[in-house]
This record gives sequence, structure tokens and C-alpha cells, in this order.
Amino acid sequence: VEACAAARDRSGRGRDDLAQARRSQEAQGAEEADLEQRVHQISAEYERAKQAHEDRVQAFEERRQRALVQHQQLQEKRTEEQKQQHLLQTQRLKLEEELASARRAHEAELEKLHERQAALHRRAELYMQHVSNLLAQRSDEQLAISEGAAPDVVGAGKRELSPDAAPLRHRLVCSPSPGRVSSNPLGFLSSPGPQC
Repeated sequence: VEACAAARDRSGRGRDDLAQARRSQEAQGAEEADLEQRVHQISAEYERAKQAHEDRVQAFEERRQRALVQHQQLQEKRTEEQKQQHLLQTQRLKLEEELASARRAHEAELEKLHERQAALHRRAELYMQHVSNLLAQRSDEQLAISEGAAPDVVGAGKRELSPDAAPLRHRLVCSPSPGRVSSNPLGFLSSPGPQC
């Protein structure tokens, strides 16, 4: 009887151990399944993070390439603008030099014209002075003739001409017609004039 009881006791403990082992195995299986599921989730999250990182890196690389292309274009544009600026500056300096040269030539021409004008005025004044002297001399001669004075006496009363007016004697003797003088009073001074 005791042997049977001991056998039953061992058999009960065995069943309890078997049940405990089964429960442990089931718990371990559930834990392994949970761990496996967590591993799959972590792997999926890792793959998603990896793909997102690669996408960001690719986007950054594309942006970097676009920025590099824009930078090169800006450098080329800047170089071209610098060339254009240098060309325009060279043209501006050349035009300023030509303008200064033209201004100097114009001023020199104006100076010559002023000198010629002053010379013409001086010659005109000498001419008018000489004409006044001749008119005064003719008036004296007419007066002397009307009074019956001798020609020598009239000649002795002639007014002396200034040295500057001496070259005008020939032109005054061979003076142009009154019509030419009235139409161009200074023109005869720059032309040879009529021959006597």
C-alpha cells in the first residue's frame, strides 16, 4: 500500500512538473513570439529610418548639386559682367579722351577766330581812321581851293597817317565801290581787293 501511495505521489509530482514545464514552455514561446514581433517591428522601424535618411541624403545631395550649378552660373555671370564693365569703362575713358581732345581743338579754333576777329576789328578801325583823315584832307583841299590857296600849301597841310594805316593806302586809293563796302564792310580787308 505504501508503495502504491509513493508511486501515486511520484506520478502526481511528475504530472505537476510536466504541467509546469508545459506552462513554462508556453510562456517561453509567447515571450519568444513577442520578442520576435518586437524584432520585426524594430527592423521595420530601422528600415523606415534608413530609407528616410537615404531620402534626406539624396535630397540634400540634389540641393547641393543645384546650389553648385547656380554658384557656377553666378560665377560665370559675374565674370561676364566684369568683362562688360571693363569694356564699358575702357569705352568711357576713350570717349572722355576724344571729348577732351575735341574740346581742346574747339577751344583752339575759337581762340584763332577771336584773334582773327580782333585783327579784323583793328584793321577796320585803322581803315575808318584813314578814311576820316582822307575826308578831312579832301575837305581841307576843297576849302583851300575855294579860298584860292596854292596846291603846295594844301599838300603841306595834309595829315600824317599812322604807321599801322600805311599798308591801307593802296587799298584806299583802289577802294571798292560803295555798294560792295555797304554790303560787306569788312570783306575787303581779307581779300586782295581790286587792282588799280
